Amino acid sequence: MSFERIEHLSVKRILSDGQKINVGRLACSVNEQIYFSYDDRYLTDNRGSLSPLKLPATSGLIEGPASPNEGLHGIFADALPDGWGRLLMDRAFRQRGVLPQNISMLSRLAFVGQKGSGALVFEPSYEFDYENHIGDFEIITELAREAELTIEGATDEVFLNLLQSGTSAGARPKSNIYVSEDFRRCSIHPFEGSSAWMVKFTTAITPLGHDEGLCEAVFMEMAKNAGIDVAPSRLFTGRIGSDRPNRPYYFGTARFDRTEKGRIHMASAAGLLDANFREPVLDTELLIRLTKHLTRNTDDIEELLRRTLFNWFACNQDDHAKNWAYLQSDDGQWRLSPAYDLTFCVGYHQEHSTAFAGCGKLITDDAIKTVLKTAGVSRKTFDRMAEEVFQAIHGDNGFLSLADQYGIEPKNRIMIDETLKTIRNQHKHLF
Repeated sequence: MSFERIEHLSVKRILSDGQKINVGRLACSVNEQIYFSYDDRYLTDNRGSLSPLKLPATSGLIEGPASPNEGLHGIFADALPDGWGRLLMDRAFRQRGVLPQNISMLSRLAFVGQKGSGALVFEPSYEFDYENHIGDFEIITELAREAELTIEGATDEVFLNLLQSGTSAGARPKSNIYVSEDFRRCSIHPFEGSSAWMVKFTTAITPLGHDEGLCEAVFMEMAKNAGIDVAPSRLFTGRIGSDRPNRPYYFGTARFDRTEKGRIHMASAAGLLDANFREPVLDTELLIRLTKHLTRNTDDIEELLRRTLFNWFACNQDDHAKNWAYLQSDDGQWRLSPAYDLTFCVGYHQEHSTAFAGCGKLITDDAIKTVLKTAGVSRKTFDRMAEEVFQAIHGDNGFLSLADQYGIEPKNRIMIDETLKTIRNQHKHLF
């Protein structure tokens, strides 16, 4: 495979019925400035802007911002992998004699090609040769083993399966897979009757070790019990062996940016705002305003507040700008996406990535009044949501009960429970 420098890319969109249409073109100038222009037909078909605030649906060149994505527009940077996927991409370039720092952003998009999240695809793209494997769930064990070897530094080899399936965002090792309706067949490539899932793997060096998947399964169930809109999820089981973890359970969630035949355009808050998701740049007030602007739906505002409360009271402090997303239908209408990446995570200095009216650790009564005024939600509604979230976390079917059912190790169970109780006690005065 040749990694020639890419200076022009066609941007296309796969609609929900599988039809592929032209959206526009990306071009890089001699001084590395990136520009985008919409296709005239796309504009006349009234599909709506890909990113209303930063990429209005108008003719002419739209210059990419200097930061935070090296000149690339945020909505296209959304398609690029972060953390784990970036590691694989850089290793692939290095093994072919190309230094990652010399790779243009358009070349990175060409690497993603057809495999990115959401509905946008990029042509031309770098292609890999592979055998289309459809087998049983032994492939889950194979991918997990390769991920562990890579992330724990045991090998510098870039495994082909991981390159084919690991271009998703996020720091934890993960792969996009396709499974049959009866969950007996699995492949890293789509096949007839399959559905798309994302599976996250575990390693011994992550904070919760091989309990990571079990913990996320518990937290997603708590979120669902709290009335939050979440995508279908399940645990995938790997093979037990001498070189395998004693608890080979990997958390997977159905891809909500995929349909039976096509795809749905997805945009994160980071992509829509050209925000640096690696920094704590978001505030709940800003998210409310963004949601109002995009969806104009009061139900989405209440859903956003409910998720915010869950993040705070369940200690999911990794609530950065890429963990909030929106979906756009084929006719340009926006809605809040299902919730994802809801799990136990202590942030830097125990601060949330998304502040609550300026609060990073403790929500004050004044902050609640400010947020509710921006949201147009009553204190009575807010208190009801808070109570429902608290019950989902601390009630009879809350964390301790679910952790016991899923078999989370005692040391992790005790540590998480103590943290959740501390957060509850810190916020008792509000409710």
